[in-house]
Amino acid sequence: MLKIKIFLFLFLCLVLPFCGCGHPNRGTVPVTVEIQFDGKPVPDASITLLNSEGKYAVGITNISGMARIFTYKPKDGTLPGQYQVAVDKHETVFPDPPDSSVNDTGSSLGEVRHIYHIPKKYADISTSGLSLEVVKGKQNHFLFQLDDN
Repeated sequence: MLKIKIFLFLFLCLVLPFCGCGHPNRGTVPVTVEIQFDGKPVPDASITLLNSEGKYAVGITNISGMARIFTYKPKDGTLPGQYQVAVDKHETVFPDPPDSSVNDTGSSLGEVRHIYHIPKKYADISTSGLSLEVVKGKQNHFLFQLDDN
């Protein structure tokens, strides 16, 4: 019986903080972002917004290149303000190791590779050159048309 009480207590301690009780939207406003590369939608891209206070908001684009941004819970939007933006779409490719993944010298065989589907510069907030301003009471839809330049 004591094990059940301990389990229940730990379960509630871990789950309750994520229930969203108390603050329905915490001042967030709806935000959508559309990503295009060379004029075509970019599906499955991850979008990161960062404001000057270090608060993040994120989203993943759908097949049409559209994402609904969230901060605290899915599709809740983000807080009003200025944001720097990063957009990333890449695959991580792991090498197929031979019989052993370590050679005679003790170093790993093969290298993990990253295949970027949009230029790598957009994946870093400091190099993307992308920004937006979220305004309360306004339609906050942002289109980013990315290119190789």
